[in-house]
Amino acid sequence: MNPSAFVVMERGSTWPAHLHQSAVGCVALSQGPNEHHGELLRRTRDRVRAVDQTGREIELAVLSCNDDATDSALEERVPLARALLATVLRADRGRLLLLARPSAPPSLRHSLLGLVGTLTEVLAGTSASVSVLFDDGWPADSH
Repeated sequence: MNPSAFVVMERGSTWPAHLHQSAVGCVALSQGPNEHHGELLRRTRDRVRAVDQTGREIELAVLSCNDDATDSALEERVPLARALLATVLRADRGRLLLLARPSAPPSLRHSLLGLVGTLTEVLAGTSASVSVLFDDGWPADSH
């Protein structure tokens, strides 16, 4: 089966509750304990490239965000979101979902909603979508 979902998880974020962890066709990457966003971005791009080379389509991409609302964390999410959006644009009706907890700080909520607005500019003439969801999901360390 072709992968239909691609999940990137920041350290301390939650797994999307509506997506089974053991789902066949799901590619998942999580940020290591000492890993910076730059390394996570590099690994994400490498994995996206590897999936693209197989000709498989990603129908759903999820960027699961932790509660870090510092300016640097907010800025580092932008290229991750763009990399994931680029891969769902190849699928018919691809979706990018930005995920954060319902208890996310207001600055994080505002930033993610702003990022959705920025990314939707890329969607003109496509059937893809970008949305944000504030959901508890499953803790990243649960199985």
